[in-house]
Amino acid sequence: MKVLYAIAANLGRGIGWTAENAIREARSCGAEIDTFTLEDTPDLATSAMKEVFFDHRLAEKVASGDHDILHVWNLMGLESIKVAQAKGMKVVVERASTHPDWQAQVLESEYSNAVDPINHVRMNEELELADLITVPSEFAANTYSRHLREKIAVIPFGVDTDHFCPKPQSHDPYRVLFAGDNVLRKGIRYLLEAWESVNTPHWELVIKTNVRLGVHKQNIKLISEVPDMAELFNQADVFCLPTVEEGQALVVWEAMACGLPCVVTKEAGALITDNVNGVVIPSKDPKAIYLALQELVGAPLKRQRLGAAARKLAMQYPWSRYGKTLYEAYEKVGE
Repeated sequence: MKVLYAIAANLGRGIGWTAENAIREARSCGAEIDTFTLEDTPDLATSAMKEVFFDHRLAEKVASGDHDILHVWNLMGLESIKVAQAKGMKVVVERASTHPDWQAQVLESEYSNAVDPINHVRMNEELELADLITVPSEFAANTYSRHLREKIAVIPFGVDTDHFCPKPQSHDPYRVLFAGDNVLRKGIRYLLEAWESVNTPHWELVIKTNVRLGVHKQNIKLISEVPDMAELFNQADVFCLPTVEEGQALVVWEAMACGLPCVVTKEAGALITDNVNGVVIPSKDPKAIYLALQELVGAPLKRQRLGAAARKLAMQYPWSRYGKTLYEAYEKVGE
């Protein structure tokens, strides 16, 4: 079983971090994997049509290769998928999010020009052609129609629990952490609206993002770069991600591994059970965000209990588990 794994990203960065872990761990299970990434096509890194040009070059790689399976991330392989299937190869499409139609409906209600219509068509066609679709959460899987649901494998992402581990640091203000660059998709507007109800200097909101938010408030701290996210998690009391659309947020796994209680929406795709190993709130609900944070500020023992349970769950999802499940998916689709 020989796999060609393709992603229009650099391994180890952004979504390429997930890909790098997947490749390493699936290889450790015995999968023979070749890769095709932006490192093979560096001239496309800043192209406005990066995915389309990447797909064209990937198709050439597929045509000249001797692989049994093409594993390609959604939007990056429509032409390549057709070439692969014409050769009798099986195709795995990785979709790290909800179904494109669901995603479009949600995001278009949040901001204008959220969806590129050409990309939207490409993503849907790739999913229809795929022999297997991988998604990271049951929430994401349940946004697909029945005929696609039948060829979905839910493979939760993993986390490095050795690096992301509890090392709490003492600090004075009650510190809430948010982290993410696609801030509208991740619900920052609702968190900031909730924060308007905070009228005490003993609360601090730390926002780790590369996006310029134009927020100027004494108890809100903006950070663009940090040397180590694990340290930032350990400087906080609560992690909050009120996302409106997601497949499964890696940053939540990392916060949980650090023993940090998380306040999230179900749309985050996190494996969090309300009041067991975190707090689950409705999406687009600033009042619910504020009330959840307010309850936790006065309940250090509850924060400790939720954080310990979050860490315990994260320990069950190392990247090796992700790689093993992916390898088993390759075996099944290759039968």
